[in-house]
Amino acid sequence: MTSVRIARLAVGTALMAGLGGAYLFNTPSVDVQAQEQDSQLGSVTLGLLSPGSESDSTGSAPALSPVERQALVERYLARREAIDEQATRGARAYMGPTDRPGAEARIVSAAADAEFHAPASSLFVGKNLQNTRANTPGVGSTLAETAVVNEGVLGFYMGNTHQEFTVNGGATWTGVAFPAGPASAPSVCCDEDVVYDQARGVTISLVLYLNAAPDRGVVRMWVRRAMNLGINCFYDYDPGAGVIPDYPHINLTNDRLYLTTNEGFTHRVRRYDLDAMADCGVVPVQIFSSTPAVGQRVVVPVDGARETMYWAYHENATQLRIFSWPEAAARPTSVLRAVTLHNHANPDCRGGTNNTDWIEKATSYSITGFRMRGAVGGGKVGWWWNVSADAAAGHNQAHIHAAVFKEEGLTLLGQPHVATGTRCWGYPNVAANERGDFGIVAARGGLAGGGGGALSAVEGYVGLDDDFTAGAGVFSFVEVAAGTHNPPAPDFRYGDYLGIHSAEPCDNVFVAAPYALSGGSGVANVNAR
Repeated sequence: MTSVRIARLAVGTALMAGLGGAYLFNTPSVDVQAQEQDSQLGSVTLGLLSPGSESDSTGSAPALSPVERQALVERYLARREAIDEQATRGARAYMGPTDRPGAEARIVSAAADAEFHAPASSLFVGKNLQNTRANTPGVGSTLAETAVVNEGVLGFYMGNTHQEFTVNGGATWTGVAFPAGPASAPSVCCDEDVVYDQARGVTISLVLYLNAAPDRGVVRMWVRRAMNLGINCFYDYDPGAGVIPDYPHINLTNDRLYLTTNEGFTHRVRRYDLDAMADCGVVPVQIFSSTPAVGQRVVVPVDGARETMYWAYHENATQLRIFSWPEAAARPTSVLRAVTLHNHANPDCRGGTNNTDWIEKATSYSITGFRMRGAVGGGKVGWWWNVSADAAAGHNQAHIHAAVFKEEGLTLLGQPHVATGTRCWGYPNVAANERGDFGIVAARGGLAGGGGGALSAVEGYVGLDDDFTAGAGVFSFVEVAAGTHNPPAPDFRYGDYLGIHSAEPCDNVFVAAPYALSGGSGVANVNAR
């Protein structure tokens, strides 16, 4: 076992079925709570992390029945919602009024319910194939949490809680078993993510393991040098007893991998050396930790970063705090930028044959930022997030707010919100390709007052912002995942997120993973594309 602690800085794809893994090491134990911290800039610590390998396998993850696994996930999500509810209550005092008419660059055209910023015919969807494992009872889930990457016809897809690879561009899928987790958190839960680093030819994926309580979690990251072969090594992040590294997500710059986790009211950004990870060596780690004075804030690294990683959160309902961490810098810095006032009340987005609300939980609409995603490319960086209806500004339904900045100086370029008059929008995720275009995956459906039958069900959309759409962050959209039902009782939860990245090796295009529920509200009805 290797576990090394270094002093704080002065400045302040596939595993074959049956293959498992072993818990071999801990991340360096760093007591950031005991350190003096700036409430915005936080603290930075250093550490080293050792890998596990395929030969350390001890079998598959503990076999939970679908009912047992669902119960574990529900306990975990209830814990997350309870923390988020506290933050939401604290935020209401300073949220202020809702959008002011004309204060932002709205995308609603003269048409009564314009769905597209540009003609849909200008957006070409090369493939739209179904993942036929995602709708297998006992494998998939109606709470999808999708993530996907590719390298040519090879692809790797993760859902809640399953993973699979394709060797023929998505025509067929082969399941991948999850290895056993550590003794402290043995059960596979949720919160999957995956990235592909073309420069090194490696796929890095993760999942969150939990104990039964659940009150302890471990994030495991696997390194695969081929999507359709075995793992080469893995790395665990274990923050210790009583802590769940909630909502883990990863993304890349040229030479670093960034893992974000949210641990109570503290968020952490862990920066790993990509060369060392690709070599399955001991990895230098830089750890940024912050407990914002404004309360819990969830952060996720942007897509498309090259030499500088960005993330952001809502300081309040009129300001974004934007963080920048250049690869050559020892620590990140942050700035505040003004944005249009926005509303974080619980919207009414009932619809579908079963007339349920797919934006119902606090984490779907609160100011804490679980639904906030960003991308950087073409000299601009932007974020998109869920907000509630705002009739005074012409937004009669829940919709997606946006803020796009010039990368140099972070000056605001525009706020091209995604809104239509008769349906809710939500759950955006954004990526950037090599040309600096933005791709988006999002969901649309349900409406204030409910009703509408099957035609009002939440469905999956993809969109493109390129030279043929006017303005920064302005998309044309196409529906790609048809649905008839909204999420079922008792949770009524959609998401929690959708996957998108630039496609490889032709990284002028995108690969995305939307979904909907078609023909019913069970796992067999998951229409994962």
